[in-house]
Amino acid sequence: MKNFVKILFFSLFAITTYAQQATEIDSKSLKLPRYANLAAITNITTGIATPTQGMMVYNIETASNWFYNGSSWTNYAGSLTLPFSQNFNGSSDIFYIGNTGASGSVAAFESGIASNQDPVIRGNNWGSGPTISSQSSGLGSSGLFYIQNTSNNAAALSAQTNGNGDAIESINGGKGKAGFFSIPVSSNGQTSLESETYGAGVALKSTTYGDGSAGLFTISNNSSGAEALNATTNGLGRAGNFSILNSSNTSNAVFARSNGSGVSLKSENVGTGAAGEFTIPIIGNSSAALVVNNFGTGFGGVFGVYNANSNSSTIHSTTNGVGSAGYFQTTKSTNTTPSLRSYSNNQGAAILGQNTGVGTAASFVINNPSSSSDAVGVQTNGTGRGLTIVNNSISSSALLAVNLTNLGTALEVTGGIKVAGTNRAAFKIVTISTYISGNSFGIVNTTMANRSTDILIVTYEYTGGSYLNKQFATYWNGSNWEIHLTDNSAMPVGITFNILVIKQ
Repeated sequence: MKNFVKILFFSLFAITTYAQQATEIDSKSLKLPRYANLAAITNITTGIATPTQGMMVYNIETASNWFYNGSSWTNYAGSLTLPFSQNFNGSSDIFYIGNTGASGSVAAFESGIASNQDPVIRGNNWGSGPTISSQSSGLGSSGLFYIQNTSNNAAALSAQTNGNGDAIESINGGKGKAGFFSIPVSSNGQTSLESETYGAGVALKSTTYGDGSAGLFTISNNSSGAEALNATTNGLGRAGNFSILNSSNTSNAVFARSNGSGVSLKSENVGTGAAGEFTIPIIGNSSAALVVNNFGTGFGGVFGVYNANSNSSTIHSTTNGVGSAGYFQTTKSTNTTPSLRSYSNNQGAAILGQNTGVGTAASFVINNPSSSSDAVGVQTNGTGRGLTIVNNSISSSALLAVNLTNLGTALEVTGGIKVAGTNRAAFKIVTISTYISGNSFGIVNTTMANRSTDILIVTYEYTGGSYLNKQFATYWNGSNWEIHLTDNSAMPVGITFNILVIKQ
């Protein structure tokens, strides 16, 4: 049987006219016809002028077997004849190569022409799986994209999709990061990660379903003066928006903390708007719009106007409700400092209360019945008055002192009383013949003593000379007040009377 096979195989290749091209066969090997090179194989005289598919020969120049594929001679040695194209219908890998050595790449692809703009590797997938799958079972990366040309401005990795899915998706099933972007060159001023969109969606979105933060921005360089987070808009919307959608959340929507000596939160407006606004739009919310807590030794709040030409108030408080526009409270019972203190280094008043309605300009009340302190304390260390009260009304009093118990004192004065001004309630008057009529003298101060309801307290002042040793009384004659001598004797000229008018 073995000899029969030899005869059949020999019959395929033994038809030749040259001994060096004869096919030799023995029990251990098969020796194909030998040709010097490809030109010798295809020579129409000494070679195979009309080859048929499946014929095999040996090429001495390439030291390999060649076969005829029906259209051309192909080297069996392993190098492909390019361009190479072939289809395969199966469920296994079409092309698989491996490197069992300690170094070297499994495959290398290179495009050596600078003007070639086509990709070095191109894949087209009509299925639902990934076009390229890279897997690392060792300690190396699954993929490395590197640009060696320092003049190249292209992206090392570019992903584009015309579908509805993500252009890049990164998933980490282990304990590492899903993505890491780093610029190790200190002189590089570009951003490490940049996101851009021309659509209506957000340019960068971060979502966490665990217990961690959705975003963390950190500057590890202690000498850096840059912001950890910088948000800028050239549009009409906000530069930043922080919202809490969970109604049971009691945390702050924004929290700022500083371990340095600067402020934790600063807001600056270089336009015409306000630097800060705090609004509660819900009518039923009884919380304060702004809460300031200080557990240190400094102020609870500092408000300053540093424009020397500004005439605006440092603090402006307005309410459209029925409560107070401002409320100051000292809750510590041993505190002896005022709840409200006002200082002024200019010529204006330290405190000014104005009411354009029908209420009082100021009200001071002590609700503690056991308190012996004054409701109002006025003190001056200068040369001016401790208190000045001015009333422009012709019917009301400039000062009203009331004791509701009717048992205590309505007004207490320590020290002398001075009556000043042009129209004085206490004044001196000297009798002159012009206003003397018999035993009476007309009081000409019609500004103060001008009503029948007035109460006049009159004393005689001895100024030397004749002494008025007579009784006298005041009398309202229907138009003005008079001083009468009760013995009906003639009123002398040059007598001085002190008069105090009490209005009712």
